[in-house]
Amino acid sequence: MSSPWIFEFLKQGISRTSGIIQEAGVIPTPASRFLPSGFGYSGGVMISASHIRTKTTASKVFASDGTKLSEEDEEEIENESLTPQVG
Repeated sequence: MSSPWIFEFLKQGISRTSGIIQEAGVIPTPASRFLPSGFGYSGGVMISASHIRTKTTASKVFASDGTKLSEEDEEEIENESLTPQVG
């Protein structure tokens, strides 16, 4: 994986929830869409273009049925993840 620091941030965030982290390694995007539905996960995150400069690195978030979340839903998750946790 060429962006371990992004994965570390994801792990830190997910570990604060009841979510389970399962690293799939380097796989093509279609495979990452299959994993949530194929293995019964509630969702999935893929770090894409991690082999290119940081500015073009992105994440793709998938729902339990393997569909990509809308930009609005991804933005909501991003905003919630950037909100400081109290307590």
